Amino acid sequence: MIPLEALAEHGRRTAEGLQIIGRIPGRALAREVMSCLRNLKAEQKKAAAYAAEHAGLPGEMEWFLDNWYIAEREGKETAAQFRSAPRLRRGEEGACLLTLTRALVEVGEGEVTPPRISAFFEGVQQVRPLDEQEISLLLPAVSAALILRLGELAVKLGGTETPGFRSKWGAYSQRCGSSQA
Repeated sequence: MIPLEALAEHGRRTAEGLQIIGRIPGRALAREVMSCLRNLKAEQKKAAAYAAEHAGLPGEMEWFLDNWYIAEREGKETAAQFRSAPRLRRGEEGACLLTLTRALVEVGEGEVTPPRISAFFEGVQQVRPLDEQEISLLLPAVSAALILRLGELAVKLGGTETPGFRSKWGAYSQRCGSSQA
């Protein structure tokens, strides 16, 4: 995890690495978030079915089952905000704003606080200032980055917290129709 005092520099370096190649409609971001939510829902259903058949769930699965609805609620709101947004600056990896917020989430290992957001974007603003539209979508973009990260983690739900869980979850997940374990 990058400490708070180093986030401005990291934000600056991340922004320097962005190459603007055009514009992307906000609807495209909304579709990306909604696709992630569909995948999360599928993983939630598999995890719930697994939990119904097994005692003693790993902590990450229990947390996911208890909290996935928050991602669903926030994701729908985020998608609605992106859906009505005009075109945003686009880089090689998609919307620059989302690339930046994903970098923030990644280096914070999921810890996103107002001071961390402020520090990171202080550095970004030195190199590639956000336009008015991007500023208005900053918090939805942070939510989107967190939801997308949760989506990545959900497909890796067969963690290593308990011995043999990965192989059991993998077999169960394939029985439920998933190719990812």
